[in-house]
Amino acid sequence: MGISKEEMKNKENNCELYFETKDFDDLTAKIKVYVGITLLHDVLEHSWGQRTLRFYDLDNHLIEVGERLKAVAEHF
Repeated sequence: MGISKEEMKNKENNCELYFETKDFDDLTAKIKVYVGITLLHDVLEHSWGQRTLRFYDLDNHLIEVGERLKAVAEHF
């Protein structure tokens, strides 16, 4: 799932909005089924333990949503 590097090159990609959420799993599930949203990649877990999801919204803005760092610390 997601778009290829070639498809990504055809988008603006000059800005990314970033948000953190309390309920990452619930929000991720809603984003994945929303018609018109294109995932850049599926959920990634970074080396520091935070999970994120990046996607293009309906206006082709690049959005990244991550779980709160407090939640990451609680996992450890």
